[in-house]
Amino acid sequence: MMAKTELWTNSELELLSWEYCRWVMANPDQFSTKDNFSLVQYLAPKVTRNHLKFNLKISEQLDQSKSYLDMGMGAGFLEAVQRRLGHENIVGVEWEKQEPVFRGLRKVFDVDNTLSEICISVFDDDFTLSQPTHDYVVFNRFFPINKKNSPTVDDFNLILEKFKPYAKGFILADTKYNYYDGVLDRLENLNTNTYDDPNAFQIYTVDQMQI
Repeated sequence: MMAKTELWTNSELELLSWEYCRWVMANPDQFSTKDNFSLVQYLAPKVTRNHLKFNLKISEQLDQSKSYLDMGMGAGFLEAVQRRLGHENIVGVEWEKQEPVFRGLRKVFDVDNTLSEICISVFDDDFTLSQPTHDYVVFNRFFPINKKNSPTVDDFNLILEKFKPYAKGFILADTKYNYYDGVLDRLENLNTNTYDDPNAFQIYTVDQMQI
């Protein structure tokens, strides 16, 4: 029996990367912008393996009786882990500029049908989603709230405020070095880390009323 920490074998990961490579070669125009070029990293099986391992850690922290909205689902790593573990309680949303780029991997993982909505930029003033209320919104390496794009606590809160209509709480998963110090201090004061990784990845669970 395959260990839980190895939901995909090495040969499966190599095949996934090869299938994605074929998709990239067939759709080179999707990677021609500065926003999307870095996403070719997912051609490497090692990168895919690392993302799957981290998303397994996220999955292990989830209350599987709850519902989840994965904001910026990207390649669908969390959805793929959840599905392989037999959970059907998560749907994803992706930004219109990057959705086509990740489509190839979502299809390889057979989770493209968990993409429930394609949205405009979260930085737009008229940003909204057509979503019911979920128990949690998951922000998994979600760049709009990192220190480059949200350099102050107010900036950080402004982004999360936009998601209050869609969730009772938020789950944030990223390396702590991607957060501005003020934001990091606030998160650590609000909530104890549910997962602490030697490589500095953290998972925080925050009630939306705390934002």
